Amino acid sequence: MIRLAKRTDAKALQYVEDTCFPSDRHRILYPSMLYMLRNKHALFLVYEEDILCAYVLVLCYDRNRFARIYSLAVLPEYRRRGIAEKLLIDVEQRCKKGGLKLEIRDDNLAAMDLYKKLGYSVSGRKRGYYEPTVDALEMVKIFDN
Repeated sequence: MIRLAKRTDAKALQYVEDTCFPSDRHRILYPSMLYMLRNKHALFLVYEEDILCAYVLVLCYDRNRFARIYSLAVLPEYRRRGIAEKLLIDVEQRCKKGGLKLEIRDDNLAAMDLYKKLGYSVSGRKRGYYEPTVDALEMVKIFDN
């Protein structure tokens, strides 16, 4: 089930974040997680099965322009079930104008395949974004308004 995140989800969201991105210098820390849950420009969706097992965080400063997928995480034991795809499709239905952009590790082939399947294309590269030897690929999907 997909729903909007609530403040009471903060600890579960942090668990997902820390489990999925244990060494990522860009991971969301707990104070930032709480801030994002209150941020009027953030679209924070969670996916629940037996537990809160995934989320997507999108920053939408202007609904008529590009929104940024800030983070998408699925607990390892829930991957390969189509959860990330369901979250992305839900986000796209909510952010119908402009488009969506994101950064992705250039070594995350499974996520890259998913984004390409959904119509995202590589628009740039940020060298050493995640680690000195791991670049970020910038990806974008433009919506036909």
